Amino acid sequence: MKLDIEDNSLRELLQKRKEYIGGSWVGSVGNIIAGISLALTVYSSGFPSNWVNISLYLLSAFFTLIGAVYLWKQTGNRAYNYLNLYDDIKCLSTTESQYSLVAILNDFEGELANKVLLQFFNNGWETYMFLSFATAPDNDENNVICRVAAKLKVERSKINIRFLEEIPYQPKYSPKHRTTRMYHNKYYQVRIEQFPEHMKQSTFTVDGIKYRWMTLEEMWDNENIRKNNADVLKEFEKYIFNSKDK
Repeated sequence: MKLDIEDNSLRELLQKRKEYIGGSWVGSVGNIIAGISLALTVYSSGFPSNWVNISLYLLSAFFTLIGAVYLWKQTGNRAYNYLNLYDDIKCLSTTESQYSLVAILNDFEGELANKVLLQFFNNGWETYMFLSFATAPDNDENNVICRVAAKLKVERSKINIRFLEEIPYQPKYSPKHRTTRMYHNKYYQVRIEQFPEHMKQSTFTVDGIKYRWMTLEEMWDNENIRKNNADVLKEFEKYIFNSKDK
């Protein structure tokens, strides 16, 4: 498997995980043994000063505690190991997170067209967002046309597509994976020459998936959309809607 990772993202991850990288449980056990040995030495030596005894006992307790904490981190149920690091690095890759994002305007309203079609997403998102499909390695535009046609029950011959831009590294928190993932997104505008009647409703459902038409203002006013999809909305706004400062 080939990974496509942005350099700064990898540096940031390694910086966050540096205390876990290269560590060994042997050193932690050594600290525990050193702490216990010091305590036994103090006990058997019988130093005349209580302050000396207390200080050395505290030092031995410190070594033992530090060793125990790091040993738990390195060997416990929540230990961070090379498999965890590998999974974290994979999450930075855009290889498995390449998506084609689609904006469809309500052109059936002619000059009054000012809404875009959104799909309701589950899996932790629980909000309406732009249609998206896994990017095809070849002829992605045809892939998008076919997917839109099948998803919305529209004739392929009635669909036109325009490529807008491509952003290779776009970070976004994924509720499904519970971590920030790096996405490689392609942006498209799709126009439908002849809309089926079910798509002319303000909200409709196809194959159990809910859709709705929303204006730019409605999307910005929606807290969940701003939280989960503001970055994508800003990109589409540059090409489809009148420019506004957000």
